[in-house]
Order: sequence, then C-alpha cells, then structure tokens
Amino acid sequence: MVVEDLDEPVSVRADFTGGEIVPRAFRRGSRSYTVTQVNGRWTDREGESPRHCFSVQAGAETYFLSLRTADMTWRLDKVIF
Repeated sequence: MVVEDLDEPVSVRADFTGGEIVPRAFRRGSRSYTVTQVNGRWTDREGESPRHCFSVQAGAETYFLSLRTADMTWRLDKVIF
C-alpha cells in the first residue's frame, strides 16, 4: 500500500440532497474517475470555515477529497493505491 499526499485542485460532480453531500465523480487533469463507494465522511475546520472531507473508492484506489467552504473549492488531498 502506497499513500501519496497531493493537495491539488480537482473538479467534482456531487449530489447535494437531504442536507448531505455525496461525491459521484471527479476529474484529475485529463482523467475522470467514477466514485463507486463513499467510505467515510467528516468535517474539519480551516480557521472559521468548515471543510467537508470524504474518503471515496474509485476502482482499486482510495481517494481523499475535501470541499473547502471558505472558497468553495474541491481538493484531492491524498490517494492510497
């Protein structure tokens, strides 16, 4: 198992229903990934703003995505492969 810390911007397609955020797919560079499972979700703080974090499965890899509400941007924080 290899853990790679990234902290890079990504485009994410997510559903916002019933007060819950569910990532469905994301794009990293020119490659698209379909989220097959949300493994976990939690909220951290960045100063005064919440950061919504997700562990998601896309194929055999586990990706850690975060939505930073201070500027409403998505980041790919790390990948485990």
